[in-house]
Amino acid sequence: MEIRPHFEVRVALAPAAAFERVSSYLASPASDITGWVHGLYAELALQPEARHMWCPRLAVHVCDEDADGTTLTCRLQPEPAVWTAYMAVWAVVVVTTMLVIGLGISQLLRGQAPYALWYGVPGAGLAAVAAYGSALFGQRLSEHEVDLLTSALSNALDLPPITTAAGASPTERA
Repeated sequence: MEIRPHFEVRVALAPAAAFERVSSYLASPASDITGWVHGLYAELALQPEARHMWCPRLAVHVCDEDADGTTLTCRLQPEPAVWTAYMAVWAVVVVTTMLVIGLGISQLLRGQAPYALWYGVPGAGLAAVAAYGSALFGQRLSEHEVDLLTSALSNALDLPPITTAAGASPTERA
C-alpha cells in the first residue's frame, strides 16, 4: 500500500478547461469542499471546520495531454504539517538505526558483545513498522473524507465515480 496513494483520471477536456471547471466548482456556494487552482495544478480539501488531523488533501495536476483529452494525476496526501511530522519520524528512525549499527560494529571490533545490534536493530525495525502502520491507520480513518474529495473532483469534471486502475474506488482495499 502506498503512503500517499495516487490515481489517474481521463477527461475529454483541454487542461485549462478542466482546471477552470475545478475552480468554478470550488467557488460555487453548493460546494462543501475548499481548495485552490493555480495554472495546471489544484488542491482540494475539506472545509476547515470538518477537518481532522488525518484528513487528506487531493492534489491534481496534468500528466498527459493529447487530441482526445487530458490525463490528470491525482494524489491523496496529508496536510503539510502532518507530512512534515511523519517525515521527521522517519528521519529519527533512520538516524537512530545508523547510530545503532555504528555502535554495534564498534562493539564487535572491540571484542565486546554487540548489544546495540541485538536490541537496537529490532527496536528500529519496530519503530519503522509503527511509523508505516500509523500511515495506514490514518488512511483507514480518512476513507470517508477521501470519498468526499474524489466525489467533488468527479462532480467538478462531470465524471462518473472515480475508480483506480484496478476498478476499485481509491478507498477500497484488496
